[in-house]
Amino acid sequence: MDSLVEKPLTEQQRIALASFSFNCGKENLKNITARINKGKYEEAAKALLLYVKANGKTSKGLQKRRKIEHKIFINS
Repeated sequence: MDSLVEKPLTEQQRIALASFSFNCGKENLKNITARINKGKYEEAAKALLLYVKANGKTSKGLQKRRKIEHKIFINS
């Protein structure tokens, strides 16, 4: 993860991104870190909430997980 992020992160943001990456993979993490590298932290946090589909269908479990990651990320 650290190799993808050029801007400073808080420990909370690192935790949220690690959780996201573990569940969504490095390729999807790149979409989030691209926003961070542009200094768009709020946009990156909102983008976390978009990854809620499994087999093309919205998953309540993924929605819950992304909301938690979002909350961790923004409460840093």
